[in-house]
Amino acid sequence: MMYYFVGTGLGLKLTGIEKAQLNRLALFDAAGYQARCVYVTYNPRLHEHAARFGAEGKCFSVYDFFQGRCLKQRLKSIMIGCIIGKLFVTLR
Repeated sequence: MMYYFVGTGLGLKLTGIEKAQLNRLALFDAAGYQARCVYVTYNPRLHEHAARFGAEGKCFSVYDFFQGRCLKQRLKSIMIGCIIGKLFVTLR
């Protein structure tokens, strides 16, 4: 099951709500639950800010979703996982 934490945006500086979302994301990850932060405002630097706050690949906007970016990222990570898995099996 995937948990989604919805907010308005993730900027250069954190508000209390954004800080709570990122803390919750870290807690869910530590507990082994899949979680993502979803933002509704357009921000072309969202992924840069997410990486800055330690949530790289775990935050996206509804604009990313409708442009299909989330699907591309998921397929890319699956492909990388398969390639790494094959290398691991080959090296064993």
